[in-house]
Amino acid sequence: MDKFSGQQSINRVDIKFNVNYLGIEPTQTLPLNGLISFGSSQLAELPLVLSGEPQQRTPLNTKVQVAVRAAFVNSNEKAIFKFDTTIPSHIFFETLAIDKNDYLEKWKNIQQSDGQSVQLKPAKTPDIEAIKTHLGRHNCIFISPREVSILFYYFILYYYYYYHYYNFF
Repeated sequence: MDKFSGQQSINRVDIKFNVNYLGIEPTQTLPLNGLISFGSSQLAELPLVLSGEPQQRTPLNTKVQVAVRAAFVNSNEKAIFKFDTTIPSHIFFETLAIDKNDYLEKWKNIQQSDGQSVQLKPAKTPDIEAIKTHLGRHNCIFISPREVSILFYYFILYYYYYYHYYNFF
């Protein structure tokens, strides 16, 4: 029987990734729940790890080249299928679950030299709850509101004008 005719059952599936942007590698053979017979399918979870050598590319390329080797029942024949797919990096991050007070305490202890800030583009909506929901989908959680005192704002303006006025002459 021809190995590509699709008439044989598959009893083993090996998966290999080429060098990729994160060094993603499978940890084992694809765990099958019995044979995959002609015309059927199975869902299986394949554990992945970041243990390979990452490939640095500019611009970033998230495509991963995959080779799948299928072994057939009662045969030494194997079929190899190659394709590429995108494996998003966020699957390797756990959902952030930290108490707000614990986070604030740790945040206060961050040294100025270790801090980092990023300015985001203006939001498409002024609705604060919609913004929190959108950020939450990307594991960014709202910790605490930040209020700026009007007196502090006026002090900064006063200091700015005073400094520039007297240093102008």
